[in-house]
Amino acid sequence: AVVQGNRHPPHFRRETQGAGLLGDQPKGYRRRTGQCHFNGTHPALGRQVGVRTSISQIKPYITKDGSEIRELLHPNQDVVRQQSLAEAVIPPWASTQLHRHRLTEEIYHVTRGCGLMTLGDTQFEIAVGDSIAIVPGTPHCVENKGSEALHILCCCAPAYSHDDTELL
Repeated sequence: AVVQGNRHPPHFRRETQGAGLLGDQPKGYRRRTGQCHFNGTHPALGRQVGVRTSISQIKPYITKDGSEIRELLHPNQDVVRQQSLAEAVIPPWASTQLHRHRLTEEIYHVTRGCGLMTLGDTQFEIAVGDSIAIVPGTPHCVENKGSEALHILCCCAPAYSHDDTELL
């Protein structure tokens, strides 16, 4: 399908642009602006543009709500500036304290185990593969209802802060 004089359909353009390919350049050609040096710095920006972390290298700590987390990416230690990513682990038959965040929007994604989510006035079961959006100001907590640890990826924007956590 031709789109306004472009012989490549939109899906093809998105795929090639995402792969760093431009139009008819040979496979393997990468835009200069998309390349990074081995130390992670961008040649045009002169600063680090990405980082890889490993959960096995990150020490856990206990948050204000009582959950054990590992900060996988956080502005205090990594190149991210507007958000944080952590893994929370709730032991079998334990729960976090009911709390809310005044500023922070959260996304939880369950990667292991099962539990009961309290979100405002609603309670519902959560299991592997479930994602939960938590808007700022919403009271929430998680109870592990299983015999194995409950693992949840937590994305926070702005980044997680004890100061923004209010226990209820």
